[in-house]
Amino acid sequence: MNNERLGHILLKQGLIQPAQLDFCLSVQKNNGRQKLGQVLCHYDFVDEASIARAIACQVGWEVFEGDYVADENMVSFFGLDFLFERMVFPVKSNQGIIFVLSRTDDTQTTDMISQKMNQPMIFYIGLESSLRKALEALSKHRKDQGTKLNQAAAIEERLNQWFEDCLNQAITQSASDIHIESSQKVIEIRFRIDGILSFVQALPLKCLARLVNIIFHKAEVTISDFGHFHDARFLHRYLNRPVDVRVSHIPSVYGSSLVLRLLDKSKTVTDLSALGYGPQPWQLIQKNLVKPDGITLIVGPTGCGKTTTLYAILNHLKSIDCKIITIEDPVEIQLPLMTQVQINEKRGISFGQAVRAFLRHDPDIVLIGEIRDQLTAQEALRAAMTGHQVFATLHTNRALGAILRLHDLGLPLTHMADHLSMIIAQRLVRKLCPVCKQKKKLYKSNLLEYQAKYLNEQEQEVFVASGCNTCRNGFLGQTVVAEVLSINEVAGEFIARGDLVGLKKFIREDRKPTMIDDAKRLIAEGITTIEEALRVLG
Repeated sequence: MNNERLGHILLKQGLIQPAQLDFCLSVQKNNGRQKLGQVLCHYDFVDEASIARAIACQVGWEVFEGDYVADENMVSFFGLDFLFERMVFPVKSNQGIIFVLSRTDDTQTTDMISQKMNQPMIFYIGLESSLRKALEALSKHRKDQGTKLNQAAAIEERLNQWFEDCLNQAITQSASDIHIESSQKVIEIRFRIDGILSFVQALPLKCLARLVNIIFHKAEVTISDFGHFHDARFLHRYLNRPVDVRVSHIPSVYGSSLVLRLLDKSKTVTDLSALGYGPQPWQLIQKNLVKPDGITLIVGPTGCGKTTTLYAILNHLKSIDCKIITIEDPVEIQLPLMTQVQINEKRGISFGQAVRAFLRHDPDIVLIGEIRDQLTAQEALRAAMTGHQVFATLHTNRALGAILRLHDLGLPLTHMADHLSMIIAQRLVRKLCPVCKQKKKLYKSNLLEYQAKYLNEQEQEVFVASGCNTCRNGFLGQTVVAEVLSINEVAGEFIARGDLVGLKKFIREDRKPTMIDDAKRLIAEGITTIEEALRVLG
């Protein structure tokens, strides 16, 4: 492959800038192990689909844009190990069997397939992320068809393998947490998927001590120390992907209870425009992100997508000529063109101390994983006052609550009025499955008051959950419901006076959409349901 030719194609199409191409060619020259397209994607200068189309243009292949429906005979013939190793997927199509690869220059694989099939084959190029997702779904289906976790004949004898399988199953189902809880009769295993806890299986109580010790050993916690609180972590590898597992242990009345949070270190950052913000919140976010300084806060409870939003914002703002430094606990996704620092209290690396050190490191943008204490709040304010953009999370339920929280941490209201830029309060709601959702007409008069507030009209058509093979009880994935408080001059005057009641009245009169309003939009558009809005917002 001619790297210069690929770069020329992308330049001609206006997809990259000359400075970005020069930068990536320099990186490639000094790294030597990656193709130019991989380097460009790594730095998010161009998306994977554009690279695939440019490469296809070079070699005369076509980009595969259909559904990844596996040819089961070919899967059995070549084996999953070969397909994963070579990143190739056999697709059943109207043309017969076609093979989708992530690389057009992998002649060894194409030759091997052609020789084994004893005939020339049709090859397509596909997005590596789509290929990996299709292969993982195929792998999960195969495992489900075989021995299931809760059908093991002797779980106690193979507990180590059971735990590995449990981790892998949770990852393939995109679970955020695994709950392992001892009860009066059994050990209950549940996964949190799209914000909802789902029961997976039960284990005999006699397995508890050994299972906890397996986890303690991985997390380097003192074995058999079941009577204390523990917070630890370990690294698990799934299909060569690193997954950080954070372990929380508490001693309950029935024995150890553990929650394992899964953080996939190889996951990609969601594009900011694809997070699901409504038109008005999205306009306010775009308007405030161009400000050269000030503090932007993302607020909400645990699990509401604050970190995802922060990463999307940084990914949107990063460039070759911008210095970004972050302090996180933990670093969930490693991003290019940024300096990321991990909290380590034992070594004196805390949020507040890190931000103080960052200001001597000539940054343009500073990200603070969470403002937890007075020192961190003061250093965040100092960074904004010295001309930096500061992004941080804060645990409050509403946008106005963030102002009170910062004041409690010692920040003067006048300084907040001058240097707060924007507060985004958000939650996550489950999205209806587009395949099986069903229409239903609702009447406000037939609903209770707390339900009727989510309808725009007295008589309104909405969608409700049904359930099919492609979703979970009628839902598939999550989207954001948000309200954005932009601190303009008028809002700043209310904050400086400490008149939050007046600020709330001003926001209402200015018709800025609240989270309730945003949920009403999602319901009207058939994206979520009234029941889901009530579950998340009340």
